Amino acid sequence: MEEVDGHTLPPQHGSELARRLHIHYEVYPESVILRDHSIRSVGYCVELYGQVGDDSGCGPVADRAKEVYGVLREISTLIVPHGDDACRYQMRGSSAAFYFCGSHPADRGCVRLEIRILHRDHWDRPIDAFESRALQEIEDRLDGLRVPRGRSN
Repeated sequence: MEEVDGHTLPPQHGSELARRLHIHYEVYPESVILRDHSIRSVGYCVELYGQVGDDSGCGPVADRAKEVYGVLREISTLIVPHGDDACRYQMRGSSAAFYFCGSHPADRGCVRLEIRILHRDHWDRPIDAFESRALQEIEDRLDGLRVPRGRSN
């Protein structure tokens, strides 16, 4: 079990939250523009999305968005490798920014948490085995929590 903000979050609880909030993820290369104007992939960005709905009867949408964002933060503590000296992980997101999470107009908005996987040193180095292994570890942990890649209905 993992301790999060003073309370314990068992992995099965993470799976239940992921299912209930329709949490899903996408992976993109993290790229930089070099001095010669070329583009180089230097890491990965894992984007976690959680749907914000007003069908729960849990108060205003803004409060619900904060709750969903808090769950994404909790899940990130379960999936990000600890003690990895070769990579650094940057978390970024906000409960106030909404994203469209589907192809149908009736789809609910989502909040997003980005997890960037980067080299610990030398920000402009191309992706290597360390970043690829860290991404695989995160994806394996998301799979263990039954969080699907891509939008699922």
